[in-house]
Amino acid sequence: MRRTVAVLFWTLAGLVACERALSLHDQSSRRSSSRLRRLVPPALLEGKSVAAMRVVDTARRETLLYARTSGGWRCLSRAGVPADEARLAGFINRVLEAQGILQKADTGRRDRFGLDAPHLLRVSLHGPRAFQEHGQDLIALAEIGAAMPGGRGTYARPGMSLDVIAVDDDLRGDLAWPKEPGLAPLVDPRIVPGAWSGSASVERIEVHPEGGAPFELRKRPRAVKREEMLGGRVPWDWQLATGASERPTSPGLVDAYARFLQSATFELALDPRGADGLGLARPRARIVLRPVEGPPVEIQVGGRLPAGRIAVRNGLTKSVFAVDAEVSALLVPRAAALLSRARANPWEAWPGENQGQP
Repeated sequence: MRRTVAVLFWTLAGLVACERALSLHDQSSRRSSSRLRRLVPPALLEGKSVAAMRVVDTARRETLLYARTSGGWRCLSRAGVPADEARLAGFINRVLEAQGILQKADTGRRDRFGLDAPHLLRVSLHGPRAFQEHGQDLIALAEIGAAMPGGRGTYARPGMSLDVIAVDDDLRGDLAWPKEPGLAPLVDPRIVPGAWSGSASVERIEVHPEGGAPFELRKRPRAVKREEMLGGRVPWDWQLATGASERPTSPGLVDAYARFLQSATFELALDPRGADGLGLARPRARIVLRPVEGPPVEIQVGGRLPAGRIAVRNGLTKSVFAVDAEVSALLVPRAAALLSRARANPWEAWPGENQGQP
């Protein structure tokens, strides 16, 4: 009998302890959920679309403005050059979806959140009337502070609030400045933007070298055995055409050249309004990339600039760049450079060449 009573007692005690633990867990969950915050309240986005973004970097005392145009996203603060659309769209989406735990005001030193100059990044998102209204069609404002300990997230706050939120995402990474001084965050560094290359399959390349005969590179499909594909052989060949004649090119050379054309980078964006004064009114050399579908891209090579650079224009985006002289030379080769099987492949060796697609 005593043993039965003891068993019942300890069973009851265990049930009480479990109930108490569950109650404490529920209270903790409620407290955590009550501290969960969205950086941008969803109500601010109802019926609206983001058409512009302004970034104020207080450390550099510089403001960058990005806007959606008929030709895609552009960085208006960098002569209107195309933005890296995939990265920019991803960043905007992360800001809009960012959420985290509200921080206590008395937690540690105030400056540990990095929400004061010179560490603060201020991001504002605007609607399609951003350049038509005095109020700039503001949708949302967010301030981004320091990275959280361990680099697992970022401190941030809604622009109209003093609340600090520990966001479980890195909101600073995409806004880091590139090493190249002529570039800026979220700007596409390529002469031919990735938004074009990602949707295009180039089938012809027209080359008009300076002082040389023009020629055309034409992609021709070919049958490839399975073992050849495993060895890296592609199911096409390139033919070099001059007039009515065609000749086979050196394997690998034209593929590397085609990839280079779509991955070559510029060093500095220039004001397109001054293009004629840079030798681009009558380019001394041209390349035209013609895809299976969609608009072609013409790369025009102009005059020499200070520091040994060359002026180049993308005829589709109307952007003008200063590029390295070696890049300029590789853009417009002579026909012989693509025919010789003994010649080294200069396009394959260029950094970043393999990022594009032929």
